[in-house]
Amino acid sequence: MGDADDALSAPRAEAPEGVARAGTFEVALPRGLVRYRDLGATSSPDEKRLLLLHGLGHDAAHWNELLELLALRQRVIAPDLAPGADGRGLSLQALGEQVVDLVAAIGVGRVTLVGHDSGAALALLVATEWPEFVERLVLIAPPILPRRAHVEERLALLPLVGRALFRRGLGRLVLHRRGAAGKVDETTLPLLRETTERAALFARLPRVRCPTMLVFGRKDRIEPWTHGQRLVRELPSARLEVVEGGHCPAEEDPDRLAELIERFLREAKA
Repeated sequence: MGDADDALSAPRAEAPEGVARAGTFEVALPRGLVRYRDLGATSSPDEKRLLLLHGLGHDAAHWNELLELLALRQRVIAPDLAPGADGRGLSLQALGEQVVDLVAAIGVGRVTLVGHDSGAALALLVATEWPEFVERLVLIAPPILPRRAHVEERLALLPLVGRALFRRGLGRLVLHRRGAAGKVDETTLPLLRETTERAALFARLPRVRCPTMLVFGRKDRIEPWTHGQRLVRELPSARLEVVEGGHCPAEEDPDRLAELIERFLREAKA
């Protein structure tokens, strides 16, 4: 994997007021170059460490306000998740390997994974495949409870023709339905399939062994908060928090979300 100190670039960001350390870095991993923001309240090895995983159609900027709020009391890392240089695209397995490679490369030990939408599905996979890396889970609007796929999703996942339709505009419609907008190409199709055909993700729930918090928006039309009522019964050690607002609490009410996460960190027993 190489020495992380050699792979990282110099910091390129000023620390917000009250934050002792802040920077934007790049690290060379086996599956390609990953860029991430790294903010922290102190340089203590005992500070809590959070890794924020954005969803399909977003990037690390999704977390900007929440990142700076959480960094007042703990170390917070937000990577830009992207297809690796090995050409495997945005599958959950490939991204999960990218996440654990990043955690190992920067030497942060066990982390609390905070994931939104498909980033929550990714956090679930990492917690069940590599539990030694994960101390706690925060799953925000997770696409885990099986449901009937929307028409746009079914078209995009058709053999042969789906890929062409996705490139020619259908991909943007799919992301819009999921409350996101961003770069769309066929590398996103594996992740779309995994978060649409959800049986495999749902089957992972009993394997979670760390404290978990589920967060849903009461007005979320993409992943309704009632999904959380079912999911919390399937997870061995979970709590459910319902916030006012829609699908993206980190953007709509970062103060409330930061408050919930910090309370969870204080109360959860890893």
